[in-house]
Amino acid sequence: MGKEVIVKGWCRTVRDQKAFSFIELNDGSLPKGIQIVAENSIASYSEVLKLTTGAAIAVKGTLVQSPAKGQKYEIKASEVKQGCRV
Repeated sequence: MGKEVIVKGWCRTVRDQKAFSFIELNDGSLPKGIQIVAENSIASYSEVLKLTTGAAIAVKGTLVQSPAKGQKYEIKASEVKQGCRV
């Protein structure tokens, strides 16, 4: 918890809001992926807005406890790149 991580995988879903986007990332190791929260203030947010289902991505961010029901953890993104390069 609270440590910086880099995760790579494929977008299962992307939901854009006004100030942030939710990305469900899956690397194929488990049926369920992990939620990524990307705020519109990160430098690579323009990349997030281009994401589609199935896109290969790499995410650098901090693992945090999720305030939402249904998941224990999520990643607060500091960088999101297509093509799995961070």
